[in-house]
Amino acid sequence: MRLSFLESVPEVDAKLKEPNTKDEAFEEAVKSAQEAAVPVLVY
Repeated sequence: MRLSFLESVPEVDAKLKEPNTKDEAFEEAVKSAQEAAVPVLVY
């Protein structure tokens, strides 16, 4: 489900990927999550 605040900005909404709804092995889910994660630095 896409969040309404993201959908309110057409430039952002157009760049969102479709959600992954297929069943996958735990290892594949972990790999996908690791590839999607990024560090965030706050000062």
